[in-house]
This record gives sequence, structure tokens and C-alpha cells, in this order.
Amino acid sequence: MTYLTSTVAAGEDLEKRTGLDIADVLAHVLLPEVIDRPTIKYYIYRALRSRTWYKLGEHQRALLKVASRVVNIVRSPTLARVLRKIILEVELRTLKGRAIYFGLLTALNTGELLSEVLKRPTYVMMLGINYLNNPPLYRVYG
Repeated sequence: MTYLTSTVAAGEDLEKRTGLDIADVLAHVLLPEVIDRPTIKYYIYRALRSRTWYKLGEHQRALLKVASRVVNIVRSPTLARVLRKIILEVELRTLKGRAIYFGLLTALNTGELLSEVLKRPTYVMMLGINYLNNPPLYRVYG
């Protein structure tokens, strides 16, 4: 069993234990509380820089462009939910997003509590970057 499959299994185990999806935890950690025009523009530019923009669907790109031109502050819960999903997809394609994702899975796989892990974001980031920098041979779980 590789380390990646064990960390993904830890994420599924987290869902069973707490009722939370790992994406919900990441959204809580990575995304801003209030989505406004500068935030949307920032994530559009971030998506363009990381080439995630071209991996988004046509509807997602159109929604981001229209929201960046029309909306000052997102007040609609439905629009906020959809925009958070798109922004999370952009964020998970960056190094920071992937590092936090794999860092959370690694920390939870070692048996640490979620509340304790979320208090130490630099530790989570370090675990994730360590995981991403290791060659696949060292990711073997034994």
C-alpha cells in the first residue's frame, strides 16, 4: 500500500468519524470568509498564473468573469457556495493548496486530532511539502 492511498484512506476515515469532507476543512483553512470583487479578481489572476484557468469548465470561467465585473460583495448563499467551489478548485492546483491537502491527510493519518492540527498551519504545510518533495519510492507505507 502506498503512502498516498493510506492518506486518502485517512481522509475517507475522517469523513466517517467527523461527518466532514476534507474539502470542507480545506475550504475553511484556505478560502476567505467574505468573497468580494478584489478576491474574485485575485483568484482569476491566480488561476491564469497557475494555468488552472484553462482546466476550468466554460461555465466556471464565465461565472468568475461575470462575478468579477458585476458583484461587489457576494451576498447570495448559493452564489457564494458555487464561487467557493470554483475558488477551491483553483487553490488546490497551486503548491500551497496541494501541500496543505497532503499535509492534513498525513497529519490525520498519524492519529493527530483535527482541532490540534488546524492550530499549527506551518506544521501542516511542512508535512505536505515534505510529502510532495519525496520521490514515490519513499512514499511507500510499510
